Amino acid sequence: MTRCELLQKIHELDFALQEIVLFLDTHPEDMNAIRLYNEYNKKANELEMAYERKYGPINLSDNIGLENMPWAWIKNPWPWNK
Repeated sequence: MTRCELLQKIHELDFALQEIVLFLDTHPEDMNAIRLYNEYNKKANELEMAYERKYGPINLSDNIGLENMPWAWIKNPWPWNK
């Protein structure tokens, strides 16, 4: 997957996860929704780790700490700088 394709897939999964959470707010015992949430969450985490290994941190909170000074996120292109 290219950088853009990987980021797009992560965004799609994040959107789906938010929608499932909203559904679960009103259907907290729906096992299919819970299963789907867990499946999408696992896949999103895997894709985020793959992205970070190849391109650097995807979230600012993933890059905080003295060992990462200067912060690597500033060195990567911003999402709108394709």
